[in-house]
Amino acid sequence: MEFSGYISDQRSPFYAALLAPIAVIKRALDYIRKSIHNLIWSELTQGNSPEEPDLLQDLINLMAFILFCVFCLLSSKFRQYYPAITLFLGCCWYVDLLLSKRIYAKKLPVHLTLTKDNYYQLESLKSHKFHHSKLVAISIHKVKIFSHAFNVAIAQPWQIILVLENGKHIPIHEEHQAIKALNTAKDLAQSLEVPFNFLNAQTQIDQKIRHNWQIDHKLNRSAIALNQTPHKWHIFTHWSLRDSWYAVGKVLIESGFLLFVLILSEFMARFGRIIDNIITIQRTQGIIYINFSDLFTGFGFNWLQVIPIAIAIALTFWRGIQISNIKHLYLTADHLTYGINHKAIAQLKLLSLQLNLINQPEPMLLLFDDKVAIEIKDLLKPDNYLELFLTIDEGLQYFQAHLSNQKVSNQKV
Repeated sequence: MEFSGYISDQRSPFYAALLAPIAVIKRALDYIRKSIHNLIWSELTQGNSPEEPDLLQDLINLMAFILFCVFCLLSSKFRQYYPAITLFLGCCWYVDLLLSKRIYAKKLPVHLTLTKDNYYQLESLKSHKFHHSKLVAISIHKVKIFSHAFNVAIAQPWQIILVLENGKHIPIHEEHQAIKALNTAKDLAQSLEVPFNFLNAQTQIDQKIRHNWQIDHKLNRSAIALNQTPHKWHIFTHWSLRDSWYAVGKVLIESGFLLFVLILSEFMARFGRIIDNIITIQRTQGIIYINFSDLFTGFGFNWLQVIPIAIAIALTFWRGIQISNIKHLYLTADHLTYGINHKAIAQLKLLSLQLNLINQPEPMLLLFDDKVAIEIKDLLKPDNYLELFLTIDEGLQYFQAHLSNQKVSNQKV
């Protein structure tokens, strides 16, 4: 028995250490952006107020504010170099992205063989040897591959892994298309005579959760709508007015980093000028007049800053379009048809259809039969995936019962 596969190279290249100081700044800004999102948008969308901080948290906040003031002061001093700094950081980010993708494209070969003494020998970047009885399952899961310096997601392949008795997971193959990964994993599991399963996925939902969902659905609190007839179910996503703030926050948190940095840099430069004026007047022992009116008004950007701002707005707008797309599923006794904005994408056979709720690295729904697999992503809220899963599952049970009743009726005739 032999199997050959390919996996991505996760070793850190030499340039990652060179870009590490710049990447740290990017991650710090990203942390600030997400913290602001959690403070503002959670209050707007869910009515959650931040918890009262303790003494330690107060001290951390004070130190963070002092550090922020220092950066603001530096920003005001070097404001004229913003275009050059923005261009430099953008080039570093692009180089990291380009090189990481090239490294990812060069897959590492993996070879698995069964020796005469019933041991599996796996040859790759690291060699593994284990008795065939130690292999308990072949599993598949979705993984996210990041760039080596700036930690930007560059790919999300499906990874096939060997699950050993001691809980160890050994990657053996990767595929970008779900159906190819599924078929490869199933064939390998059959060849090795072990079970096949999913990691970080659900196929069954607790009855209590189902009951709560049915109550929300009846009260029209669900984000999943349903139009049904005895012969056809139309399931689709829909927005309500209360979802608008959440949608804006989701778009900004996922794709608004560049826009946030550009706005924050202008704000920091202005706030730094105020700090600089306070220090100057304090040294001369004059009267300190603080004017915050210029802090939030008249944001002016020169022509060198217009291009990155336009790119940032375009990325944010594009992400908003992706999230706002309406997903449609049509169930009949024979098929399930999936479409986006009334454009048909794929059709699956109902008799062989399987449904999985994937939890990590990002929530999604996976629907597949023997030949086709559908990945449903970009729903507004994480809970929407569970609601859609339960709605589809209820439809499948309905039509399966309908088919069973038809078979009984035909046998009687």
